Amino acid sequence: MNFSTEEDIWRDGSGNQASLALIIETLKLNPKSKIHAGCDSHFTSGNNVVFAVVICMHYSTGGGKYFFKRINEPAKRYTSLGTRLFKEVEFAIQAAQSLKNNKIVRPILVHADINVNPAEKSSKFAGQIKNYIMAMGFNFTFKPLAWASSSVADRHAK
Repeated sequence: MNFSTEEDIWRDGSGNQASLALIIETLKLNPKSKIHAGCDSHFTSGNNVVFAVVICMHYSTGGGKYFFKRINEPAKRYTSLGTRLFKEVEFAIQAAQSLKNNKIVRPILVHADINVNPAEKSSKFAGQIKNYIMAMGFNFTFKPLAWASSSVADRHAK
């Protein structure tokens, strides 16, 4: 998946189409905003998995703006929770990296839909996913602070 092509269509929070160029321009017009990238996924009734990737801006004065992209993939590729969680993080990292590749030099926080509570199934992947995100040059956050993935992306993956 290439997140840097013009034909790669994103949408804003209202559902209007947006290009990566528009996202970059919006970020550059708001240089004090904090940038967050995340992804969540859900299985559909049609044997697919829908991934929703988000790029969120949080303004220093409060509020923000976000962009999202939905990606459909065959469910048979994601028979294990770990495979799906790593794909979510991969998509979030790709989105963050596309911003860096387009001269956005601010820190980008990658949100992972991982619950560190040992009672939750996703917790066993926390260490590996943390290391993956950091090895790619980004800071990270997990639930309950990972609102970009567990809230914004979750809304658009359903």
